[in-house]
Amino acid sequence: MECNVEFCSINYKEIGEGVPFIILHSMGTDHTSMEAWLERIFTEVLSKKRIYVDLPAHGCSSINEQYRGTEEAKESLMEFINKTLGEEDFYLVGMSYGAYIAQGLLNDIMDRVKGIALIVPAVHLRTGNLPDKVVLKRDDKFLAAMDEELRTAFETLFTIQTQSMAERFMSEIQPGRQLADRGFLSSNWRETEYFFKNEPFADLESIPVPALFLLGRHDAVCGYEDQFELYKKFNDSAFHVIEGAGHMLTMEKSDIVSTLIKDWLDNL
Repeated sequence: MECNVEFCSINYKEIGEGVPFIILHSMGTDHTSMEAWLERIFTEVLSKKRIYVDLPAHGCSSINEQYRGTEEAKESLMEFINKTLGEEDFYLVGMSYGAYIAQGLLNDIMDRVKGIALIVPAVHLRTGNLPDKVVLKRDDKFLAAMDEELRTAFETLFTIQTQSMAERFMSEIQPGRQLADRGFLSSNWRETEYFFKNEPFADLESIPVPALFLLGRHDAVCGYEDQFELYKKFNDSAFHVIEGAGHMLTMEKSDIVSTLIKDWLDNL
């Protein structure tokens, strides 16, 4: 499905009926990277509409010349939400960069957001306290046979570098990588347009929206320490740092993640 907004055309996929969940993926891939693992959970939960969105410049969501970066992504998604949901309240689920955009949406339209799940989220205030990059498991023979560019991308994201993880990378992440707008994403936009102009929640001492934080103990991309300061602002929230996983904890510790997401959904 497609929705035209000011800065882009947003591609999205709706599954199910009921209270809507807006689901935002990480940078460089597309909505299938979220759908692939979340649908295994949502099929066990009744009355939930899942709206999987391709972020601007990702998947099949195209951008125009006025699009500059994260501010436009947030504005585009707000317009998309208004067009597709009207005045209906909704939940937010975001991963990595998608979780950062979700924070901006929550800041601006908090009265409409019933709950938020932030998975390995990027945050506005970064201290640079990241865990060292580690490899917990590795299949050297299998990786040696991979295409060099694919292997580099895989090794950057994963701490468990086995054949089974590589196969999931190829089936769930790589299709979106092939569709991404590389011209834009490889430009210098991240130097000046990655962060919101204003820090989300800067003027708030507390946030009344139920929240779930899922982080990897070995996440060398976004870390887990800076997110704790954000977590402390939420009145009703859970903060889980998962051992034995990095930035791709949804694959590396899928059973634990599924249990925690299911528990969150059951308690909404």
